[in-house]
Amino acid sequence: MSNSDKEATSKPWYSVAGFEEDVIISSRLRICRNLSDFMFPQKLQSDEIERIRGLLLEAVNFENDKNINFNFVDVKELSDQGKMILMERNILSVENCDCVFMSENGNFFCRVCETDHVKLAAYQSGLSFQELFEKVYFIDEKMQEKVQYAANFDFGYTNSTLENTGTGLKCSFVCHIPAIVFSNSLEEVAKVVTEHNLQIKSSFQNKYQHDFPIALFEISNEYCQKGTEFDQLAEIISIASFILKTERKIRTKLADNSKTVILNFVKQSYAKGVSSLLLEYNESLSLISALKFGLQCNFITGIEESTLNSLIYKLKQNHLECLTQSYNFEFEKDIQHNRILQIQRLRAVILQEAIEKIQFSC
Repeated sequence: MSNSDKEATSKPWYSVAGFEEDVIISSRLRICRNLSDFMFPQKLQSDEIERIRGLLLEAVNFENDKNINFNFVDVKELSDQGKMILMERNILSVENCDCVFMSENGNFFCRVCETDHVKLAAYQSGLSFQELFEKVYFIDEKMQEKVQYAANFDFGYTNSTLENTGTGLKCSFVCHIPAIVFSNSLEEVAKVVTEHNLQIKSSFQNKYQHDFPIALFEISNEYCQKGTEFDQLAEIISIASFILKTERKIRTKLADNSKTVILNFVKQSYAKGVSSLLLEYNESLSLISALKFGLQCNFITGIEESTLNSLIYKLKQNHLECLTQSYNFEFEKDIQHNRILQIQRLRAVILQEAIEKIQFSC
């Protein structure tokens, strides 16, 4: 594995517990910027990209602040697997970029010369927009001491797409809302979200209709022109609060009025989790979703929300692919030459180790 690939597999941010993590799995904040006197990345020559890389490398070299430490990742030196790992963690996107400056645990990074010259982004578990806002804009201000951004008094920061022009700020959060889904309230909630100029989309779809709903959704702002950064931040925090209150209110009613149905899902999911030898990713998400709901309804004990949330990321395909190549696992004889089944086997083992101490309180 190359040095660049090793950077891709450093301990991630999602293993840390977060605020309001029963509903809000993670928060993300990203800003787009472009340097003055340079065309957008799509029109740049290779020597101009090198120059921008050099300018930004100097700009993120905060020698006097030990709390800010970026590692440099040259995207061209990454293997296909290394790229896929970073894409799974949303550090890379499907768009090409020249390089990435990233923190060791991957919770903060800067993409260089993707669709824009600079994309600063930060992730954190739970509901944490205020912390992310302070961190990203602190870095942004530090960088502006070394480089000059393209901006217009009337339109704000100049970016390669209309939706990013203005503040350049995009906020999003991933939420787990099975009670809203179960009660057929999703359409009503989605209407409130869209009325606030935000969008909601399902992160994953259930493969089998009879499984417990995965119920993971991402909510984000579509455009960066409306209001200031503080207005946009306040709007998404307001919607996150609305989602939290709605999910918890409906969850309490379901726990009281549909206990047998919910408990049946939780027990079936637990039984499948502890007995499965092979698990596809969507299957594991359905099990995690059911167990999270069981924990929130006080039907089970012996596991933390943060443990279940981290499994959403730890059980992804390319993460497990990397583990199988980095360690000598002893797989059953009949799957020793089948990588797909090896991944499914490892996924089942990791899930079982995480849920082995679960106990039912009813």
